[in-house]
Amino acid sequence: MTKIALIILCLFSVSARADGSVLIVGSPTMAKLSERPCTEHLPATEDDSLDQGGKIICMDRVFHISYAVRAVLEGDFSEETIDAVSFYHYDGLPDHLSIVPACVLLAANSGVFYHVKSVPASLQEGAYVCEAETE
Repeated sequence: MTKIALIILCLFSVSARADGSVLIVGSPTMAKLSERPCTEHLPATEDDSLDQGGKIICMDRVFHISYAVRAVLEGDFSEETIDAVSFYHYDGLPDHLSIVPACVLLAANSGVFYHVKSVPASLQEGAYVCEAETE
């Protein structure tokens, strides 16, 4: 289990360093459905840091989310809370908001953070560890 968690942390770390993103451990504090469509939230640049597999695909719902930051595992962030945009296909709140605490990877683009991925986090021997993704 520890070996899997460390591998996931390493994968998150590579992503965070490659595009200026941040990897935090946090707890969700707010989620608000946006009134604007997905296309208005996408960056207007050719930057592919949000491209997770060939092209960016719009989702049915867009949420403005906030996390209380417990720890910053990778990247440069020093605030107590972080705000981001999260895209979601289904009714209700995004599933990742039910993970507490969570390792949350957020991609930065033009001063806006976008939710990329969340997995459970645990505190082991005084340090946070990102757990394997559950299905």
